[in-house]
Formats: sequence, structure tokens, C-alpha cells
Amino acid sequence: MKIPEHNPSIPQLNQNWRWLRFGRWAALAATGLLAVGSAQLFAQSDDFDSYSNTSQFAAAGWILSSLNPALVTTTFPAAGSGKAVRIQANPVPNTAPAVGMWYRTNEYSDFYMAVDIVDWRGTEKNQAAVMFARMTDANTAGVVTNQNPATAQGVICNYDTSQYGENPTDRRQGQFQINVVGAGFDTITIAVAEITFEPGRSYRLVFKGQGFHYIAQAYDHHDLTTPLVTIEGDDPLMFHAVGACGFLAFSRQGTSGTADITFDK
Repeated sequence: MKIPEHNPSIPQLNQNWRWLRFGRWAALAATGLLAVGSAQLFAQSDDFDSYSNTSQFAAAGWILSSLNPALVTTTFPAAGSGKAVRIQANPVPNTAPAVGMWYRTNEYSDFYMAVDIVDWRGTEKNQAAVMFARMTDANTAGVVTNQNPATAQGVICNYDTSQYGENPTDRRQGQFQINVVGAGFDTITIAVAEITFEPGRSYRLVFKGQGFHYIAQAYDHHDLTTPLVTIEGDDPLMFHAVGACGFLAFSRQGTSGTADITFDK
């Protein structure tokens, strides 16, 4: 683990938008998304097998957060013996990056989250897989049912599949991070590791928070006994104490890149 002195992954895309440069996310969880509260034991899990459309997904308590719902498509393709969730997002032309997030409004302080990344295009796409915890709205300081991703704040664990870009001359490698996020995805990186996942294999990401200390781990799904990497760090702001959890697909390729992410158990 190393804690960088600065975060090289925050571009100034234009005068109105500062976005964390995420990579491509490709797959969710053996049990879907799981979060555990602290005062009492609460849990959410979902394997997505029972959904055929977004109306059913929303009826189960999931909420789509996007800059424009028309730019995000969520489908439930067959996968293995069940179904998966695929999120495809397009950018707001010349304005903002592609982003699509699904979340629930249950609030947690201490938390545990887990997702499996099972399908992505390696380092070809400059995108990220993201788990969002303790999420609140920067305008209201609370959890809302119509969260704008540009005003979401909290703590994230993200795997960037092509950290330095997808252009022909860019160095292709992945990176695993924990970030504290403010409005406009202005971030403070508190832990980072250099790791590149191999396409065709699946990987489990685990994100835990207790107080203002956070731990993230990445596992090869073929061996869930020992993590490939563990990173941890403390929130220097000590600000995000409670909030919602969700998962996010984000293009890091400015206002031209797209996101295409499939989540499975």
C-alpha cells in the first residue's frame, strides 16, 4: 500500500465539471451488493436473478442515479444459471462523462460491501468499477431519492482498469483505490495499489469501513481465502459518517468515453 501525495486521476474537464477519472466496471457480486450497519445488523443482498427490466429492479428498491436517464441503459442478460446486470452509459456531449449508478436509500455507518468483477474489456477501456458507501447529497447533507451523481459525496472503492488512459500511446495498467469524494467527484485518494486484472477471470472486491478507517481488498474469485491485495487508510476529513450504498459505472475518458459494465454473481 502507498498513500500518494496527490491524486493524478482528477482532471479538470471544463470549467463546470471536475470528475474523478474512473476506469471500467464489469461485474457485481456473488451476493449482489451487501452492506452491514453498525448499531444493529442490517444487510442487503441481491443476485439480480429475478429481474427482467428496470421497472422490476426499481420495485425492489434500487434507484438509478444519472445525469440523464436517457443516456443510461440497464439490462438483465442471462449469465450462468441466472441473470446479470449490464449498465451501458453515454456521456453528455461536450459537457460531462458517462455515468450510471444504482443505489438504495438504506443508511449505514460502519459497513461491509462486496462485488465481483466478471466481464470487462481489459485495459482497452478507460473506465472503473466503483462501490459507493456513506453516500449523501452535497446540497442536503442527507440521503435523497433522486441523487444527482454530480452532487454525491461519501467514500468509494474503485478499480480503474486503464488508469493512464485508453489512447494508443497511453501506458495500460490497472489501479485499485480508496477515495473520499465530494461534490463534482472532487476526491482525496487515501490508499492506492498498482494491480491489473486479467480479462476472462473474475475478481471479488471487498470494501469495509469502521469509524473513519477503511479497508479494501481484491480477490481472485478462484481463491477467496487470500486477497491479491489489501489497501487501507483513514479519512482525513472525518466528515462522511453515515449514508447510502451503491455501485457505479463511470467512463474516465473525458466527455467522449462510454461505460459498459456487467454485474453477475
